[in-house]
Amino acid sequence: MPATATRVVDVKALDEPGLAALERQLLPVALSVFGNFDDTQLHQGLVSDLYALVRIQLMLREDGGVVGYCLFRLHETELGGRSCAVVRSALVVERAHRGSAPFRAFVAAQMLAYRLAHPGREMYGFDLLIHPTSYITVAQGFSAFWPHWDRETPPEIEAPERVNAFETAGMRILCSERGRERRIA
Repeated sequence: MPATATRVVDVKALDEPGLAALERQLLPVALSVFGNFDDTQLHQGLVSDLYALVRIQLMLREDGGVVGYCLFRLHETELGGRSCAVVRSALVVERAHRGSAPFRAFVAAQMLAYRLAHPGREMYGFDLLIHPTSYITVAQGFSAFWPHWDRETPPEIEAPERVNAFETAGMRILCSERGRERRIA
């Protein structure tokens, strides 16, 4: 059944029953994509106090079932003595629906809204799990994007809890002459 609609949810505005319902919708999709994903990881990715903003766009079938989602999370920090925003996004789409996902406009709208509310503030991207074909699309909207093969990620951008979350998702971070790499466990 093809995806027919999208819906945006402000995760920070959800009450506990609303959050639990959203997690029940997302977990089957996350499992179909990542395999070794669990509800604790999903919950932490949605409710971490690190993030000032958490929004998600759901890609829905006609019957209301979720076939994909784009998670947009933003936290504020300082880099070089200046306030900045760090965006971490996640695209999770069932294989049958890849290539038709409408998430680019959603991410652009979230970034634009933040930039309008905070003129002049730098906005950086940080994602450990990103497909090379998505990297170019995502990275072009930011002042800088990490990890990057040609420069070290500043510690203010690469929060330890992010690296830990990456490793508990069944992957290990390897350091090499090409920078950080991932290996599926």
